[in-house]
Amino acid sequence: MKELCSGLSGAKLSFKNTDKEIVVKKIEGDFTKLKQQYLWFDKFKDIEKFPRVSQWVESSSYGQYEMPFYSEHINFSDYIQSKPFEESKNVLENIISFLEDRLHPKTISSSFCIVEYIDVKLKNKVLEAQKILDAEKKIFGYLKSDEVRVNDVLYKNIVPILDFFKTKTFEEKLSQRPFCEIHGDLTAENIIVNDNGDFILLDCNPLSGFDNIVVEYSKLSQSLHSGYENFDKVETVEFGDDFINFNVPTSDKTKSINSFFEEYLKERLTIEKWELYFHEAIHLARSLPYAAKNNKRRFHVLYGRMLQLFNQVMNEY
Repeated sequence: MKELCSGLSGAKLSFKNTDKEIVVKKIEGDFTKLKQQYLWFDKFKDIEKFPRVSQWVESSSYGQYEMPFYSEHINFSDYIQSKPFEESKNVLENIISFLEDRLHPKTISSSFCIVEYIDVKLKNKVLEAQKILDAEKKIFGYLKSDEVRVNDVLYKNIVPILDFFKTKTFEEKLSQRPFCEIHGDLTAENIIVNDNGDFILLDCNPLSGFDNIVVEYSKLSQSLHSGYENFDKVETVEFGDDFINFNVPTSDKTKSINSFFEEYLKERLTIEKWELYFHEAIHLARSLPYAAKNNKRRFHVLYGRMLQLFNQVMNEY
């Protein structure tokens, strides 16, 4: 089987055979998340906007499943750059309408309350990343500072951020939305679109533990607002005891579609920016341990962008 690529999750994609119609997605080692992904897609196999997965195989050392190869589709980031604004806008509206009609009405229970969610997905992830860096004797002084200057703007660091988020009024505000079924990893790279505007939603993550519509759409905000897919394209990162400097590439087309996205969510679903950005930053925090271990440049960008978002939340809440 010819390998196509390897993702941040450790999954490898390979063509099953020479006709290039079937892709095998495989993880060696701990394949828990991959199996949950397979089971989730299989549960919703009658919904045409999800890939039709098949042939789950597992052993003591790996797990894998098969899915179609969508040769006529490109990821939504590339679609936005290659198409007029109106076409990208129509696709985005159709994605949201599909989710609100077919998936989000399905209510579920949650693994976490908001206090546990903040502890597990934010506080513990930051601590885990710091332990990895400490073990490697990597000293990033800004991690210990009370305030950090990110791109020449001063922001509160993680300790005062956590103190703010642990206030009762903030926790109550974040707990008001009902839990529902979500795709869970709706980044622009996991949305693929063909020339007719038909889309497929790949690579779900059903293990979030705190599932509502804002958690869902904050993943797409991570792409459109923060430029997550471009973090590895940052050419230069500067950092010291109390500062981080970097520049994430973006485009006018992405900025325009993000402005529409935020206004659309507010008007249709009453999602305010501060709530969207809070969960967007949580998603970034969840990536910190992996970046601390495997990509230090990406770690600086993730951490700096996380601080920017959380401080904006505190200012706008």
